[in-house]
Amino acid sequence: MKKAAKNKSSRSLVNQRLALVANGTALVTTTKKKPRGRPFEKGNKIGNRFKKGEPSANPLGRPKSKEIARSYRDWISGDVTVEELKRHKLPLELLGHSRAEVIAWVRGEAALKGDLPSGVELADRAEGRPGVAMTASGGADPMAAILQDLAEVRVSLYGKFEGVKKEAPPDDTTAEATNETCATG
Repeated sequence: MKKAAKNKSSRSLVNQRLALVANGTALVTTTKKKPRGRPFEKGNKIGNRFKKGEPSANPLGRPKSKEIARSYRDWISGDVTVEELKRHKLPLELLGHSRAEVIAWVRGEAALKGDLPSGVELADRAEGRPGVAMTASGGADPMAAILQDLAEVRVSLYGKFEGVKKEAPPDDTTAEATNETCATG
């Protein structure tokens, strides 16, 4: 019984927040959450294991890079082998170059043959991607325009907000009509 009352009060709080936001005013509230579990009892050694001045439990700390990224860097910086050149039907003149240089060479050759994505990738890597600037000139503040559009969509979907209405207590005629429809339905 208490849980139902608690859920009902939290639902009404959510409804009040929604009503205030729909009315055009913003209500920002923070609720303090209960701590998870039980607190540590006095004399508990497990909960307060590490103290200032003692040696760290993780002396090396977090690794600077992930193992997979290190492996990728090692592979791409390694020299290409004869077998790799033969397998991919590349000229043996590339022997002694790193795999990164071979990849760049292959992309360059494809760009020279007219492959547009290869040309775009080469330009982006060599000169950096061009910056994309977005400006809003004239008129109202862009955020205000977005909020106005959202308000119009809300009104079109749900109608104009008229405030929080309290339900009227049922009178005898509606209770009798409800009982009749339940009995016949």
